[in-house]
Amino acid sequence: MVQCRIRIAEARVRFSLGPPMVQDKKIIFIPGWMYSPGYFKLGEGIDIWSGEKIDQEKINEKEYIIGHSMGAAVAVKLWFSNQDKKLILINPFLEQGNILRSIIRWIGYAWYEGVYKKNRLSLKFFPENFRKFKKHSKENHWERIQKIPQEKITILHGEKDLYLCGRVAVDKLKEIGLAVIEVEEAGHNWHENFDREIEKIIK
Repeated sequence: MVQCRIRIAEARVRFSLGPPMVQDKKIIFIPGWMYSPGYFKLGEGIDIWSGEKIDQEKINEKEYIIGHSMGAAVAVKLWFSNQDKKLILINPFLEQGNILRSIIRWIGYAWYEGVYKKNRLSLKFFPENFRKFKKHSKENHWERIQKIPQEKITILHGEKDLYLCGRVAVDKLKEIGLAVIEVEEAGHNWHENFDREIEKIIK
């Protein structure tokens, strides 16, 4: 059953993504947990989950830092040493305080949407990235994000993302004054409509 859902998710992603739409030199991209940026082809990426060090020179050349899921939390941290940049946060996973709750949310997402394997890192990277996952749950991402000028941040939220960036998180983002663009047909996994919205923003 789980394998079936994974295959369905892979098929959906292949269908929805098609050729990458956004390949802009203005962008530095940070993918979600345990993914490589090469699959998304959003400008230049930082492969942080396989241990690539953050190259400040790469970031200096860019106008936008884009992060997806847990990569969005990393993008928020990076902004504090790159305050001239603009942030585009896609389904930001900002859960904190309880590692068990984070794991339950991830299981809910995996069951509802399916986890696609394309460009997911091999299991040899899991132990180190699970440590990063635990550390993520202990950090106060909400406190950080409120210190950034609102005009520097755009949130893209897949309307079908019910678990990792669900309605409670979206309402909280709106309460602190951030612009949230609801992206139709998209869930937490990547969708071609995210490419379209990014293209509009960076023009």
